[in-house]
Amino acid sequence: MIRHPPAGDGPTYMTRKSQTGPVSEDGDPSARLEWKPATKSALKKATGLYEQYKRKQAKAAELAVREKEEALRRQKVLEEAKKVVITEDASPPKPVKIRLDETDPKKVKLRDGDTPGIRVRVLG
Repeated sequence: MIRHPPAGDGPTYMTRKSQTGPVSEDGDPSARLEWKPATKSALKKATGLYEQYKRKQAKAAELAVREKEEALRRQKVLEEAKKVVITEDASPPKPVKIRLDETDPKKVKLRDGDTPGIRVRVLG
């Protein structure tokens, strides 16, 4: 609850304790509903929490802007990558499929001096 005092002073913040809990034997239950001015430490704590909330909101907004820019940049890179086409070079002879344990000299010809060996595709 906020009470507005005469002009010149700031608003007065009022607090009250919980409506639940035991009441002393001679106590009045309406005493729990009594409003009292907030303490300085409570006001300081509330102000600090509010400032922290504002900083978090500002940081979240900044982070959202950065993430959006990063997503746009990534999308642009992906579009550029889609334009790249990889093709096999047709100038050398087609590769022969072999396994790693293949040792047959009829299938696997190694380089001998200036004569190149066969082109192989290793499976394994």
